[in-house]
Amino acid sequence: MNFETYLQEKLRGTQKLYYNYMGIYKKEYPKWPGWKLIQEYRETGVDIKRSDDYLLSLLVRNFYYTQFLQDKYIHNKF
Repeated sequence: MNFETYLQEKLRGTQKLYYNYMGIYKKEYPKWPGWKLIQEYRETGVDIKRSDDYLLSLLVRNFYYTQFLQDKYIHNKF
C-alpha cells in the first residue's frame, strides 16, 4: 500500500472538529502542532469545517505520513 492510499483510508469518514481534526484526536495527540492553528480559528470565530488552510492540511499529511512509516516499519520488522 502506498502513502496516498493509506491517507485516503484514514481520512474517510473523519470530521473537522475542535477535538478531532481529520481523525487526529486531541486527547491522544495533544502535542500535534495543528491544535495551535485550530485554537486560533476557534478564538477568531472561524468555522473550522469551512476552512481550507494549506498549512493545516500539510500538518495532517505529515502526521499520517509519520504514522504510515511507523506502521510500515512495524509490519516489516515482525
